[in-house]
Amino acid sequence: MAQAKERPLKIVADNRKARFNYEIGETFEAGVALTGSEVKSLRSGKATIAESYADSRDGELWLINSNITEYRQAGRDNHAPKRPRKLLLHKRQINKLIGAVERQGFTVVPLKLYFNEKGRAKVEIALARGKKLHDKRDTLKKRSWDRERGRLLRAKGDPRPETGSDPRRFSVTAGQLTRSLGDDGIRSDRDQPVAFLKLSPALSQFTVFHQALR
Repeated sequence: MAQAKERPLKIVADNRKARFNYEIGETFEAGVALTGSEVKSLRSGKATIAESYADSRDGELWLINSNITEYRQAGRDNHAPKRPRKLLLHKRQINKLIGAVERQGFTVVPLKLYFNEKGRAKVEIALARGKKLHDKRDTLKKRSWDRERGRLLRAKGDPRPETGSDPRRFSVTAGQLTRSLGDDGIRSDRDQPVAFLKLSPALSQFTVFHQALR
């Protein structure tokens, strides 16, 4: 008998807010108990998990405050968009997660809601700790640098490093560099990539090296 063809992973909802607000630890893949109308709504991409979390009730884990939009064609058999939804995990995983919450002060947050290769709805959940304000600032700085680096690479027209070169090296014009790094020509945010300049023979192009300070 021929094996059923696996489908590509389809992400329905991605909780980017969780990665900003929490330090993410160990992750788990959980099934989720859904009604027929919920499955159909998810296949249309109608869900958000940005404000949701997992909570324990009677020895089980439940996804709280996830929002799956009503399926218009379901009529009176429709679901409540924000109803609690049971997470399907092995008992030892449930015990581990509940223990981490109750004894170590972790929070269980959902990271992604998706259909796996077999077409089954899954939730990626994680043990997480809330970030402090300075950690959030560091995250914002890193994202800002990553965006600026990408912009400079796109402006050059070739996002790939030269063959055989350090993958952390790329070239920009003097004007681009001044706008990006300022008049002093160096970016010095703590724990962020720092740019070191090397003047090329043409005197109109800089080679930028950056490395993370430890």
